[in-house]
Amino acid sequence: MPVTITNPVLAEHAAEIRRLGKQTVENVIEIGRHLAEAKAEVKKLGGAFDDWLKAEFNWSHGQAYNFINVFERKSELSKFDKSNLPVSALLPACRPEHTAGGPRRDNRTRRGGRIGPGRRGQARRRTP
Repeated sequence: MPVTITNPVLAEHAAEIRRLGKQTVENVIEIGRHLAEAKAEVKKLGGAFDDWLKAEFNWSHGQAYNFINVFERKSELSKFDKSNLPVSALLPACRPEHTAGGPRRDNRTRRGGRIGPGRRGQARRRTP
């Protein structure tokens, strides 16, 4: 039995979820701003940003850059309806390899390997 969209209880839940989702996106952007400014301050003091991240939050470089990348690309997000954009889509969409138009690379290509056609989830080795 399909649930009717006109149900007032469901409409209230949906409205609240959208409101909280918008707050979450705004908070992710704001966290990215603070991290970018902290990175500049740590650099000015001659410290290592990754060490500061580890001491303050126990975060990796990649975790912090998820937020920083969203902050740095916030103007590109205006084309999306932010109230309907889930954070799970926001972070990967703002990674440089997705926004700069460059090819996405995984660990195999970073190590100099090639990715060839193969079965799902498997890379096939190619000989030069």
